[in-house]
Amino acid sequence: MKRKNAFTLIELLAIIVILAVIAVITVPIILNIIENSKKGAIADSAYGYKSAVDKYYLSKLSDTPDFKLNGVYTVSNGELNGEDVPLSGRKPSIGSLVYTNNVLKDGCLQFEEYKVTFENGSVASTEVGECSWVSYVDSDNNGSISLGDSVKIEEDEFYVIAPPEDGKVKLLPKYNLNSSFRQSSSSTKINFSADSYWWDSTNNKVYNSYQNDSSGKTYIYTRDTQNNFYSYFESYKSYLVGLGVTDIIDVRMMSYAEAVGVGCSESSSSCPTYLSNQYYWIGSLYSEYNVWLINSDRHCFDNGRFYGNDAGVRPVVIISESSILVP
Repeated sequence: MKRKNAFTLIELLAIIVILAVIAVITVPIILNIIENSKKGAIADSAYGYKSAVDKYYLSKLSDTPDFKLNGVYTVSNGELNGEDVPLSGRKPSIGSLVYTNNVLKDGCLQFEEYKVTFENGSVASTEVGECSWVSYVDSDNNGSISLGDSVKIEEDEFYVIAPPEDGKVKLLPKYNLNSSFRQSSSSTKINFSADSYWWDSTNNKVYNSYQNDSSGKTYIYTRDTQNNFYSYFESYKSYLVGLGVTDIIDVRMMSYAEAVGVGCSESSSSCPTYLSNQYYWIGSLYSEYNVWLINSDRHCFDNGRFYGNDAGVRPVVIISESSILVP
């Protein structure tokens, strides 16, 4: 009896298994090829925009011979600092570019879900993510991030309160936070905490969990839900992340040592004007019942009872130095 030209069940199962193995191996490779093709196209679009800006610069020269591209330029829907950049291809939705004497140094351009970063004029990376909306003003014109320099995240202004260290920059908002967790020149004052937040009444001392800072003052703010600042800081952090600042390292209270580092003193009116435009708490202990605070008349340090509505909320925001584009 002749065998029919057909597969047995075992043979069919073997074929299915082989096809499944092939799919497991090849599908990720194919998806990776597609993703790399997308990234390549996005990178080409970024270079296309860079070339369009170069042509924009040349066109400006015809009307303004001494025109130069210098500093940080904001990109929005293809426009450069609000001016149209003619381009037939894909335009970036947002971003910023840093130029020095007409030469592109660094920057970030957003194309759909991809961000393209430039380093020394060339595309350094193309990846899924968002460009940070951080602009910078070199107030002392020393070419580097330093004490007192101004930083702007969309409409929120900040001041650098310490030189960068370990790739981190400490920023202080221009104004206190209001009850909606936004900067405001007319923010409300709140209690520092509830009764006995840091005081161990059994042993009649500050709880051992609190440590002294470099000035010898006890730093009493911790990231927990028992103090009145936690919701402010967490909500403000979420707000900044929503603006595209995804590399926030911490949002916390200023310490006594940090205030001294900026120029504050207990004995003189030395506090920088940008630091002392409102009353706000700092996270260091003054006495058993009182906490240090910054007052609004440049006398720097004052103190208030932790359960009194003596001051407002102004956090230190710590971000990655790489997110600030320095012209």
